[in-house]
Amino acid sequence: MSAYQKMGEASQKLTTGKQINTPSDDPHGISQALTVQNHLDNLDQSARIINGAKGFLSATDTALGSVSDILRQARTLAVQASSTSTTPEARTSLAQQVDSLIQTLGNAGNTAFGNRYLFAGQRNDKAPFVASQGSYTYQGGTTANGDGDIKLDISTQETLTINTTGDNAIVPALKALEMLRSNLNNGNTTAISTDSIKQFDTEIQNLSAVRASIGSKIQNLDRTLSQNDTIKVNFSKTLSDIEDTDIPKTVVQYQTAQLAYRSEEHTSELQSRLHIVCRLLLEK
Repeated sequence: MSAYQKMGEASQKLTTGKQINTPSDDPHGISQALTVQNHLDNLDQSARIINGAKGFLSATDTALGSVSDILRQARTLAVQASSTSTTPEARTSLAQQVDSLIQTLGNAGNTAFGNRYLFAGQRNDKAPFVASQGSYTYQGGTTANGDGDIKLDISTQETLTINTTGDNAIVPALKALEMLRSNLNNGNTTAISTDSIKQFDTEIQNLSAVRASIGSKIQNLDRTLSQNDTIKVNFSKTLSDIEDTDIPKTVVQYQTAQLAYRSEEHTSELQSRLHIVCRLLLEK
């Protein structure tokens, strides 16, 4: 490579800030850079997937918090209704309030995150709870049918289920509300005091366990993101070491090439003058 070409190559590296500007500059380096960049792209894609999963889990937790609130309200109504002094008119009013809670619970069961329904399993393109005879029926995916769980590969060694199906989280709460309403309409205060209140306590406890599991999964995803960020920093440094110009070194290379080029020019000019002188002498 001539001094002029070396000077041009060094100038391009200084201008672009890149050590490798064409594949011919460093074929091995290009291969390394492509491999590292592929790892970085995969980490970016993983971050997008994990952040989406975190959003899905957080939305699920919020919806289940609403369900827990509904069950606590229903329990309060059950405690009121369990009193033997409760009049038939009061029980009718309480039953109407339970009707309203059932409606609210059905809406919570149809909560969506983006265009996906949280509690529908893999059938999340349609609302899983359908109004039916004063309550709701579940038509989402189930574990028994093999379309309940939504799994996410968060690493090469770990798969995480990020959803809770409505048949596990919402349907038991609906049944508890339906039972309370039935007992209210039938004036069965004994069943309300012995069964309904206990049923609400059980479902509230079950939802607390589900929400605790969701919180643990979110923490797990946060740890994975943090680990991936550390890996990404290391890969980015490796890519920089491969691609980025060593400015002080390249400046020296440019100056050296420039001096060599000027020397070549000076030598060429002297040779040209000498050639002219020799030709004139020969002509005499």
